[in-house]
Amino acid sequence: MTSQIVAAVDEAYLTAVQNRNTGQWNGTVFQVFNHLMMRYGRISPGQLAQFERETDDLMVDTTLPIEVVFNKIEDLLDYGEIAQAPYTQLQAVNVVAFVDGL
Repeated sequence: MTSQIVAAVDEAYLTAVQNRNTGQWNGTVFQVFNHLMMRYGRISPGQLAQFERETDDLMVDTTLPIEVVFNKIEDLLDYGEIAQAPYTQLQAVNVVAFVDGL
């Protein structure tokens, strides 16, 4: 799994979790992700507002699987956490525009 992270992320961002002598990656997958998020995964208030607008613009089609809505709400919750401006679940749900009384 770590090899997939290394393949997907520019090596310059991973040097802090690489052993300089052996070239091996230190830590678990969670620790590597945590390093990347804490060091480089910042979301500005403007980016958070833009994602909220995109979530708000999501017009829920009742013929689509409900997971589409749930995933978008969970993404908004995650973005809020990363931006250090967390949403409550109720706030995130209220952002989504519902169609046909869903």
